[in-house]
Amino acid sequence: GFTDYYTYYLNYLSGIINFKEYLRSYNDCLEEYFSLPTTHATNEVVANNFWKGQHFERLPYLRGRIFAYELDNKIREKTREKMCLDDVIKYMISIAYNKNIDFSTEFFIKSFKEVTSLDISQELYQQINLGKIQIKAKNFEAQAILSTRKITIPSYGFNFVESFAHQEIIDVKKNSNAYKIGIRNGDKFCSAYLRGNNEVTTL
Repeated sequence: GFTDYYTYYLNYLSGIINFKEYLRSYNDCLEEYFSLPTTHATNEVVANNFWKGQHFERLPYLRGRIFAYELDNKIREKTREKMCLDDVIKYMISIAYNKNIDFSTEFFIKSFKEVTSLDISQELYQQINLGKIQIKAKNFEAQAILSTRKITIPSYGFNFVESFAHQEIIDVKKNSNAYKIGIRNGDKFCSAYLRGNNEVTTL
């Protein structure tokens, strides 16, 4: 996800895309992330099901990009624009190269604190490990006019994440379309394929 963040960020800084295009790409990222049926899946569930469906495969990239952007703004706000996420990453690369240290979550948390004096251990655990991403809209206020756009969040009528993970339908809602067409708790969950705006084409 951090590589996705830097892909768009560096394209913007180099002039390959303008700010409007950069902003649009981030809005698309947010829309895709919050439209996924797996949005709130924990990292453990994602890791166990990563190769089983694109709704799990896409999640770490989207979540990581959002988290990286929020961290960058957190640093800028704390240091009054004197530092940014780049400083943490450059510091990590330097230490890793000179001391032959492998990149890890612990190394990132430690480096972040050494560079910025900020402890993000709980923040990282909540947002990345548990999937409780927090968005601060004010981070764009200085450069963009904020507006609200409604998006359609698919309702599957059952617990998609747990059903996919256990390969059987779990927690069917009795007032849902899933229940109306005969889907019941305990039914075998073979596979699912999502495309476009999370349209379920096979289940």
